[in-house]
Amino acid sequence: MFEACPPFQNDADFGVPAAIAGRLLQRQDGVIDLLPALPSDSKDGAVTGLCARGGSKVEITWKNGRLVSAVMRSVSSDTLPDSL
Repeated sequence: MFEACPPFQNDADFGVPAAIAGRLLQRQDGVIDLLPALPSDSKDGAVTGLCARGGSKVEITWKNGRLVSAVMRSVSSDTLPDSL
């Protein structure tokens, strides 16, 4: 899926991971949405190190397609949004 040597395929090298991350986390207008487009075949899972706009790192765990836990850490001096 990812190109290991030139010529690089930017759509595969950067676009595919961004699309996968977008299915797990989105932030728009200061609101973070967790698991907005979770694929139906990904019933159980976890992800760490996702970066949200505004300087937050997020860890998410889900089971049976439903959010089990989420941890958000600010990695910048900005404050986290009031609503998640």
